[in-house]
Amino acid sequence: PIPGVDRYRWIEPRFMRHVTSRESPFRLEALQAAWLNGAGFLAWENLFGFWNPFSPREAEILRRMAMIYRAIPEFVRSKTWEPHAPVLQKGVFASRWTLPNSGPYSGNIWTVVNRTDRPVTGAQLSIVYQGQRYYNLWTGEELEPEGPTVGRKSGKAVLSFALEAQGFAA
Repeated sequence: PIPGVDRYRWIEPRFMRHVTSRESPFRLEALQAAWLNGAGFLAWENLFGFWNPFSPREAEILRRMAMIYRAIPEFVRSKTWEPHAPVLQKGVFASRWTLPNSGPYSGNIWTVVNRTDRPVTGAQLSIVYQGQRYYNLWTGEELEPEGPTVGRKSGKAVLSFALEAQGFAA
């Protein structure tokens, strides 16, 4: 299913919603919605005396989301949010966050999710390449742009990386 766009965030980009999925035993879909919309996630495991714990995978996803949000707060507050940014794989969705070339941060960040039940590898994003460096913030590895115009000062390139089933990337 295609993930929804937070209408309030779309109208007012400075608006920060917190997603919660307190009664659900499976929180991956809600975590993906929060990730694509740059929203917080309310980690509520104790429901008035009923214990509904996060799975180890969900807890790790939430930890990484929080770590990345804290490292790049200017991006997720950016007014230049582009939900449903173009991607190259079926079942993969992304949002793009852009900051102009001013201050300590500039460039683009994509929040990416795989909504399928199978791993997806290979080309994920087509980008305008101008000599920048790219990193997968989710895994901490540097990505090498590929394509016929990578050696030039500007042109089109492709970023390739792996996404696990129901996975996340940035």
